[in-house]
Amino acid sequence: MSIVNFPHPEPSMAQTHTQGERVATLEAWASQHEQRCEERMNDMKALFVEVKSRISRLELAIWAALISFAGWAAVQLWASIS
Repeated sequence: MSIVNFPHPEPSMAQTHTQGERVATLEAWASQHEQRCEERMNDMKALFVEVKSRISRLELAIWAALISFAGWAAVQLWASIS
């Protein structure tokens, strides 16, 4: 088994002496890392939902403006014909 030279996740890991201690430290670091990644993923999902909602409202506002403009243009056309 070859030893890979990874940066130490924690400064104290360089000072551990047994392989069991190093494995325990890495497992604890990996567990904490997974929890942080899960929290970040949940934050990104919530942000995505919020952005999607805002885009939907913006889309509705654009449609309302377009319909209003079409109505205004129809009234102007009707007034010029009459």
